[in-house]
Amino acid sequence: MNQAIAICEEYCKSVRKGADSIFVAVEGKYFTELYTRLMLLGYCCESIMSSETSDTHLARFRLASSSSDIFGDWMGEDIDDDADDWKKPDDIF
Repeated sequence: MNQAIAICEEYCKSVRKGADSIFVAVEGKYFTELYTRLMLLGYCCESIMSSETSDTHLARFRLASSSSDIFGDWMGEDIDDDADDWKKPDDIF
């Protein structure tokens, strides 16, 4: 987690370490680079909130693992293939 904290400190206005999460305040122009670098270390962004008055985003990152339940039941459900009807060529004008 120390390497992830160091990366966050490079990009963020504020960094707070939780028990199993990292909470940050980051400008929008740096978020994509921060997200990419943390993702390469195995972290995922669990939540993000944007400010209505500034370009600051509050985000929470957590180390992902094979036992993480970041997708909930969605991965176990049958996918409705008809949801992609718009992709079918015969539906084009």
